[in-house]
Order: sequence, then structure tokens, then C-alpha cells
Amino acid sequence: MLRTIFLVIMPLVAGSFSVPFIPLPALATEDPASVPREAGIDEHTGAELPLELQFTNADGQQKPLSEFFPRNKPVILTPVYYNCPRLCGLVLAGMIKVLNEVDLQLGEDFSIISVSFNPRETPVDAAKAHAKFTEMLSDRQRKGIDSWHFLTGTQDNINNLMQTIGYRYVEDRGEFTHAAAFVVVSPEGKISRYFYGVEHLRENMYMALLEAADGQIGSAFEQVVLYCFRFDPTKGKYTMAIMKVVRVFSLFTLALTAISMILLRLSEKRRMKRGSR
Repeated sequence: MLRTIFLVIMPLVAGSFSVPFIPLPALATEDPASVPREAGIDEHTGAELPLELQFTNADGQQKPLSEFFPRNKPVILTPVYYNCPRLCGLVLAGMIKVLNEVDLQLGEDFSIISVSFNPRETPVDAAKAHAKFTEMLSDRQRKGIDSWHFLTGTQDNINNLMQTIGYRYVEDRGEFTHAAAFVVVSPEGKISRYFYGVEHLRENMYMALLEAADGQIGSAFEQVVLYCFRFDPTKGKYTMAIMKVVRVFSLFTLALTAISMILLRLSEKRRMKRGSR
């Protein structure tokens, strides 16, 4: 409990969210003028993923996307391609870094699905990526490596999924210009939050996973913390919702007042009984 308080509430209240928000789009290029207009992100928060689409995992098994969504747990969906020379690896490494810091457990509290948007990649490519990136997980998170799925698919299914999450990329001679981004999805497959760039705040990730889980992970105290904060897209972080804090404080004060009155009433009754003897 104390660890949660210091890791979540204190940094938020103290305004430690000092890492700047990375504007759209964060793209795989050194020269912004050379970025094709077709590449980027169109946020579709609240959209439902087409979970009936078939994808193939690193073991060569083809299953509907729904089979990779655990019950009652949010999913981090990362659009990448496994033979990307640079940016995809940075995106995954940045995600791994913040997940190693978050006090939630891969497999127990959330899952990860990485989907290649290169239809020419195979389960062999997916297996190599799985071995490479799960090795970067902390010992604690590595216990849940079976809950990180690396998938490949057909062009039609890839297009359908990427269009749903608003992820636009451009292929040029076997390489892709694309955004540095991933999304957090609810257990039912509904898009909850977008993350951009390659560096992330653990508080943002922690709160986003709690929010996507809709009360299905985390303690009662953590759900109260989540209630008191809202995501501010203009700042790219969770900020305190003053009116919600006032409501919680008011309810807490009323509860303490009611308990005090009950205790005083009981104490008065005991004194009256002793005086009547």
C-alpha cells in the first residue's frame, strides 16, 4: 500500500510528469520534410477491434485475435514489423523499460500482442522477435512471457486491424515509414489509450492499464486513485480531477463524521447504563 502511494499519488501531486508530450506523428525519419502524409496516427479511442480476424502466432498456429485476449485483463497492442532496422526495436524497448518499472505483472494483470504489419514476415520472424525482446524483460515480468504474443497475418487482415486503430504506414522498397506508437486495449477489445514515442512515464502506463481494465485489476485503493485522475490529451499525462477529489474527500469526511457520531452515541449509552446501576 505504501509503495503504491509513493509510486502513484506522490509523483502525480508533485507534478513529476515532466517528460514532454510527444506530438503526432513520431515517425521513423530524421527529416520531417520527408515524411509522407499517409503515415501517422488517427486516434480511434473507443473503437472495437475486429477480434474475429485470423492471425498466426510464433508457433505457426492460426487463431482469431480474440484467442489472444485474456479474460478480465487489458492488452497492450504494438504494431511493428520484426525486421525493422531501428524504430520498432526502440518502441518495444521503451515499452519494456516502463513495464519493468510498473507494479503490475505481465500475465497476471495484462498481456501484450505485437502484430507485424509486414505481410511477408513469417512465424519464424515472430519467434526470433519473441526470443529477443522477452529477454529484455525483468525477472519478475519474464514469468509471464507466454502472455506476450508475436503475430503475423495476411495483408487484408493487417489492413483491417491497422485501419481500426488508425495506424497509417508507407512501404518503400521493403522498408516502412511508420509511427512510434502502441495502444492499450480493454479486455473486450475496445481501444482505451494511445502511447507515442519511445519513452514513457510509469505513472501514465500504470494508470492506463488500470483504466483499460475497468476495475478488473488493482486494489480498491488503486481504483479510488484512478477515479481521482483523468487523462489530459493536451499534456499527454494523467492529471488530478479536482471535483472528483472533492467528492472523494467529502464522502470520506461524511463517513468519518458518521462513525464518530455512532461511537459517541454508543459511549453515551454505556455511561447511561453505568449511571442507572
